Amino acid sequence: MALIALVITNSCGILFPGPSLPDYDEVVAAKDLQKSEWKLLEFCYSALEEDFASGKIVANNLILDNLELVRLPLLLQDIELQQVEHSALLSKYTMLEQQQQSALSALLLARVQTSREARVEWANLAIERDPDLVLAQVFLLGTRADDADTKVLKPLVRLLEEHPGCAEGWRLLAQLAPLYSRDDFAAAAASTEPWGIGEVNKVFAANSKAITSLRAHDPDTAIAAATKMIELDESMLTMSRMVTAAAFAQQQQPSAALGLVNKVLEDDPIHVVALFNRAILLRDYLGKSDDADSDLRLFLKLTASEPQKYLLRRTQAEYWLAHD
Repeated sequence: MALIALVITNSCGILFPGPSLPDYDEVVAAKDLQKSEWKLLEFCYSALEEDFASGKIVANNLILDNLELVRLPLLLQDIELQQVEHSALLSKYTMLEQQQQSALSALLLARVQTSREARVEWANLAIERDPDLVLAQVFLLGTRADDADTKVLKPLVRLLEEHPGCAEGWRLLAQLAPLYSRDDFAAAAASTEPWGIGEVNKVFAANSKAITSLRAHDPDTAIAAATKMIELDESMLTMSRMVTAAAFAQQQQPSAALGLVNKVLEDDPIHVVALFNRAILLRDYLGKSDDADSDLRLFLKLTASEPQKYLLRRTQAEYWLAHD
């Protein structure tokens, strides 16, 4: 088994006919039309990152002056999720919904819900209020995908066919395409990066390029992209190690790969994906099935409360343990 699972869930092999992605030229044209919006988003992001208290004032003023730009309030909320207690955010956006009862207020409230059912309910209400609110559609598809819904890729491709400038849709596609054995879709999504001009977008682009390169069995490019991630954002250390370990495995360097996975587990002993992937290395690359079984049992124990999220890995782990 290839160690691509170090970064991406194993493919479930689902292929389908249907809508097709827009041409790259269409994406470029759509991005050109959004340049001013992304510059504004970058300005807002920089203000929030430099000083959250004063940045909120800047963000709220920009939102009031640009009511048509849905990404601005979503960006503010993204930063709030890092800085503010969840209970306070839930109260804030519940009150906003009571005051506005708009598609945007429903989407913002959906994004701070803790249960999947509530996220789906509020996202559906946002779409009911405004069927053209594309970011609500993307959020709903992403929520469905989190619960192992296998029917989200086709409507996502259709959405991108109709809205080639939807960065959020392309980024969701980059995450989902490997699950459907659609390496072509994953590569297409990666080719649209970066969106915007800030460092955060460069990090996402490097991450997307690294994963796509692994899928294309290009370990050298994957390692270079993983190194770039660290240069841009030190908080990406774990992801960089996982990508590089997968690339080492593709290069038939399992000992080097194991060393990196062990470093991840030293920092986080219950990192479930690292545990699963160490088991792959031990079992399929290094011939240490007994050690692998220990990791698999711990993996199953730690993921017992989220079986759908780790469905494919859990199925594989249970099969190995039953047949070793």
